[in-house]
Amino acid sequence: MSTRTKDLTFAGVSIYTDSHLHVNDHSEMKIVLSSTVSFQASGTVLWKNINSTHTYAGILFERLSDDKKKIISEYAFFRETYAQKAANAQDDGAF
Repeated sequence: MSTRTKDLTFAGVSIYTDSHLHVNDHSEMKIVLSSTVSFQASGTVLWKNINSTHTYAGILFERLSDDKKKIISEYAFFRETYAQKAANAQDDGAF
């Protein structure tokens, strides 16, 4: 089974996967943010959209702890900071 995160918030996650999901399914998942940062979460599939190769789905988290929210927040800040540095470096011709 192959699954990738498309979007991640405190409320939930949107994914694309080659596995079969159904609306209202309960899902246990491991969210991997980097080679050293991950966390376990559970949630309910709220929506899905299927194309020829993948199922896209939105999963609403259940009881996401403050510690896990902090991990998401720090990861989002890190990604945004890196993306801004990369954009600035490209503008300067240094990246």
